[in-house]
Amino acid sequence: MSNDLTKKFLFFIDGDKLKSYRFNGKEFQLMKYKGGDFYPSADKLDSFWEWWEDAVAFTKDDCFNFCFLSSQKKFEIQLDYTFSKENKFNLENIESFITSLKIPSIEIIGDNFKKRYHILFENLSDYYNKNEGEIQKIYLSTYPEGKIIDENNMHKEETHNVKEIAPQGILFKYYQNKTDSINKG
Repeated sequence: MSNDLTKKFLFFIDGDKLKSYRFNGKEFQLMKYKGGDFYPSADKLDSFWEWWEDAVAFTKDDCFNFCFLSSQKKFEIQLDYTFSKENKFNLENIESFITSLKIPSIEIIGDNFKKRYHILFENLSDYYNKNEGEIQKIYLSTYPEGKIIDENNMHKEETHNVKEIAPQGILFKYYQNKTDSINKG
C-alpha cells in the first residue's frame, strides 16, 4: 500500500489565461479563481502563486508534482516548492485532460516526445468556433522533470471520441424534431 502524499496539480496556460486543476487520483478538478474558470493574467505570476497557495492551504511541508500545458514554449517556475522525487503524471492523465479541452486537433510537445490527437465530438455545437483543421500546439513540462510517455507511443497519432449528454433545452428539441422530420421525408 502506497503512503505517497504527493499533491498533483495541472496548470493550463492559453495566452494570458491560466487555469489550475487539482488531480484527485481519478479526475482533474478546476480550481475556481474568484468564481471564474481562469486566472486572467498569466503574466502576473507572483499574485497567482499567492492566490494558489491560499487556495490549496499550502504548507512548507507539502510535496508537489506539477504539470504545465501551455500554448507558450517551455513554461518555467522560479518558486521554492518541494517536489516529489519522480514525476507522478502519466500519459493517461494527460490524455484525459486534453480530451476535456474539446480542441479538435492538438499536438502535445514535451522534452522527449511529440504526440498528435484528433478529438471527435458527438455534438455539432462542440465544433463551434474551434478553428477546424488547425492543429493547436501545446507544450508540456513537469516538475519534477520526468518521462510521461514511453518510446513505443512517442509519435503516434490518436483519435478520441468525446461522448456527452445532449442538451435537452426547448431549442434543441425543436431543431431535433425538425432534423428528424427532414430525415424521414
